[in-house]
Amino acid sequence: MSKFQNKRALAAGAGLLLLLSGCENLSMRLPSTPPPEPKPPPMAPLTLDPVLAGSIGAVTFLSDVDPLAVRGFGVVIGLGKNGSADCPTFVREHLINEMSKERESWADLEARKRFSPADLIESPATAVVEIVGVVPPGAARSTTFDIMVRAIPGTATRSLAGGLLLPTSLHVSDPTGSTEALLSMPVVARAAGPIFVNPFATPQDAEGLRTGYVLAGGQCTDERTFRLLLREPSYPMTRRIALRINERFGQRPPIADATSRGFITLKVPPEYSQDRAHFLRLLPHVYIDGTAAFSEAKLRQLMQYAVQPGYDLEAISLAWEGIGPTAIPQLKALYTHADARVRFYAARAGLRLKDPDAVTPLSALSKGADRDLALLSIAELGRCNLPYAAMLLRPLLDVDDAELRIAAYEAVLNYSTTFVQTRRFPHLLDPLQLNLALDIVESNGRPLIYVRRTGMPRIAVFGRRLPLTLPCFYSDANDSVILNALDESGDLTILTNRYNQPWDPLFVPPRVEDLISALADLPTKDEMGLPRGIGLPYSQVVQVLAALSRDQTIAAPVKIEEASMVELFGPAPQVERVETEPADDAAPLAPVEPDAPADGRAETEAGSEPGPTP
Repeated sequence: MSKFQNKRALAAGAGLLLLLSGCENLSMRLPSTPPPEPKPPPMAPLTLDPVLAGSIGAVTFLSDVDPLAVRGFGVVIGLGKNGSADCPTFVREHLINEMSKERESWADLEARKRFSPADLIESPATAVVEIVGVVPPGAARSTTFDIMVRAIPGTATRSLAGGLLLPTSLHVSDPTGSTEALLSMPVVARAAGPIFVNPFATPQDAEGLRTGYVLAGGQCTDERTFRLLLREPSYPMTRRIALRINERFGQRPPIADATSRGFITLKVPPEYSQDRAHFLRLLPHVYIDGTAAFSEAKLRQLMQYAVQPGYDLEAISLAWEGIGPTAIPQLKALYTHADARVRFYAARAGLRLKDPDAVTPLSALSKGADRDLALLSIAELGRCNLPYAAMLLRPLLDVDDAELRIAAYEAVLNYSTTFVQTRRFPHLLDPLQLNLALDIVESNGRPLIYVRRTGMPRIAVFGRRLPLTLPCFYSDANDSVILNALDESGDLTILTNRYNQPWDPLFVPPRVEDLISALADLPTKDEMGLPRGIGLPYSQVVQVLAALSRDQTIAAPVKIEEASMVELFGPAPQVERVETEPADDAAPLAPVEPDAPADGRAETEAGSEPGPTP
């Protein structure tokens, strides 16, 4: 280190000590006169990994890439006697005003128009709820995201099970938490859809039943851009970087705009709309010089780093991907490298650059001994859009490792295949909304039932024609749904009194897929006048399956998707940045802190049954 650098480091250290020594005397009181606007602190010298030399990340840092917390209020219908008319006056007035504007969009639900917004709010079959969610960074207009709904504290609402959230607006979350301030914040998303309540919450778990989720229930109304801030503002450099980004990721329409000498405004390219986090990791690793001579020299350097111990293969793989298709010839040489990690990162870059030869090494890794690399390889094969990749994933649907099987299933959902057949069931309260999707997965492995709790209400049954073990009997907590089979030779009988009147019994073959279909389908009659289903909501279908699995009526485990509250509602995974953005770039939003739901793997059954909608 030079003498000049030593002096700078000592000065910085002394300043830090002075700052820390005065922390105990800090006051939160506002000064009588506003202080002058502080100037940005000088940027510290940057020590770069050689991989990043010459890259966009060497001269910029990402800004506006934090998830955006959103919040709002809405009305949930279809709760029978489990709702309440309780509602704070200010929220009530806001919802009446908003729903009055929404009524024209209820054209397909004429029955609902019989009730005024005030009638809906005051019905015991409805509840006013608070809604929270997180809009992902770089989200395009119409991007969907999961939301959480919860009955307003202090109200008499008992359960949101079986309910439907009516369309409502979501505002940028106000840091103060004030309702009045929130409703004056900009509207950035809409929310609506069926409520998914923890299927294992008991009647004693009051807050568990008063909290639910709408999978993919939030939808962005605006596009979220982000920025690249230059470490040393320069018009020529911003224009050069913007041209390079558009050259690499698409010119029509351009995704980068050299807005000023200090920053570049960007959008996420359509190609990365389903994987924004990867694009935000990739962008800093794109080299500013895109000439053939520079790229060839850089590729030789990266090849040397990749086979040496101690280098970050993730960063090297992103750099290969940033260079573009010209990297493919050199990557091919590493597809057979002795080190499995080198093979993976080279093949990952190759596959993302559309090299079909990269499928073979990733397919081998997906079946290899390194489980972490196997899971990563399966995910890459799922997103590559090469149809024969799905065929290579097919054998993994038979393995004993449930996590690998589920990863392979999620991957093949990106393709149209003959070994996953899907049937969709509309929601009882709104046929335009999805109650659940049922996937029958062709598999020769052990029977397995997989339940999604993020993204989309989805149940996957591994193994066609999975039988029920008879005789059997099941009844929910209040006898609103009864399953009965007296002997091994007959059909399964389904009885319900969910509609305040006896309903004709359903007789279904004793197979899991037929049972799910009968539980989820709408309560209408078929061409022979026989009932088709009972319209049971998604969470209660899961409850029935879990109960039948526990008593061995279904000889298969029910595996619930594992996702923590952090994964559901933030903080979002941190984007890898070369340097943290300045503290004064933007005031942080107050974190969303929803009540934690009951553990989805509990062994108790759910409680009260919703009644019909107003």
